[in-house]
Amino acid sequence: MVKKNRREFLADASKMAIAAGLGCYGLQSCDNGEKPSSADTTLTLDITAAPNDALQQTGGAVYVVNPNDADRPIIVVRVSETQVNAFSSRCTHAGCKVNLPSGGRAVCPCHNAVFDTAGNRLSGPANGSLTSYEAALNGNIVTIRA
Repeated sequence: MVKKNRREFLADASKMAIAAGLGCYGLQSCDNGEKPSSADTTLTLDITAAPNDALQQTGGAVYVVNPNDADRPIIVVRVSETQVNAFSSRCTHAGCKVNLPSGGRAVCPCHNAVFDTAGNRLSGPANGSLTSYEAALNGNIVTIRA
């Protein structure tokens, strides 16, 4: 065993700390709370089946499990006879789960950020719109690309 003096020990410790820190900047992955997303995933929902039956009516909305991150459900809203919108349920302010839209507005219960039925930020402390997903309605089937 080679005995190091304090200066050599600190120099080696600094090099290891720098190398460990670089791991978070591209040399290796770090757990920053974000879940990696896989390639595009297509979801299909039959609006005649529970629990999606709220989508049979204009203004109806449901939460759908996000296949890329089960902790971040997707909100699907029926905005017209022929159109649905899909967007993340996680507020861009503090990550709280946004309530389903009511009266054309989705409100975050944590700090009252308000979003429209497309996930666009209307007011509050949220720093941006909610992540939106491509969604289409064809007959009784909703297709979402997450």
